Amino acid sequence: MMLGTFALFTGLYGFIFKRRSWAGFPSRKVAGLAGAGGLIVVMIGGGIAGPSATTADARNVAALAEVATSTPTATETSPALTACTDEDATRQFQDEVFVCTVNRADKLVWLGKAASDKLVADRAAEKAAAEKEAAEAAAAEKAAAKKAAAEKKAAEEKAAAERAAAEEAAAEQEAAEQAAAEQAAAEQAAAEQAAAEQAQQAPVYVHPGAFCSGGVGVSKTGKPMVCAPGSDGRNRWQSQ
Repeated sequence: MMLGTFALFTGLYGFIFKRRSWAGFPSRKVAGLAGAGGLIVVMIGGGIAGPSATTADARNVAALAEVATSTPTATETSPALTACTDEDATRQFQDEVFVCTVNRADKLVWLGKAASDKLVADRAAEKAAAEKEAAEAAAAEKAAAKKAAAEKKAAEEKAAAERAAAEEAAAEQEAAEQAAAEQAAAEQAAAEQAAAEQAQQAPVYVHPGAFCSGGVGVSKTGKPMVCAPGSDGRNRWQSQ
């Protein structure tokens, strides 16, 4: 019967105060069942031991109940969403496990394990998505910079080629103009030389008796003439 009384007191302690006793009941329900079992044992033991023992046990139970109802108890409340200090630390309240987790406001609070696992998984997925987006943006920026550099290089090469072609065309035009000028000058010189030669080869027609300054000539009748002093002492064209 003593064992039953002890079980009764222990069970009532855990059930009323919502705390673990030395027996380590995991919940109020188990503590209540233990207390009820102890009460049954006490009642059965009381029936065997006699009226006096039953009366004493009844008085003990009544006294315990009076103490339990008259003594104010500190009711343990759920730690959900309350602040904590050690990330990933765990604690148990009744049948639920809580984890110290960084919430959306970057504060450490106690969250139920399922909610904590989900939040941690969501944050990891968001971080991975952000990293992927940043990597894609960096790759796109790098590709755009590479394309711009290639286009700039192609434009510079094209401009250089056009400038070289223009310079070459200008040089060719200048050379052609110079060659044309030289050819024109040569042609003019040849023409002048031919005219001079022709002038030297062509006969000089003179009028007999006309004044002259020297040399020889031919009359229009084909008679050779020479410039010599006449009867008046002045040079005149005279037949040879």
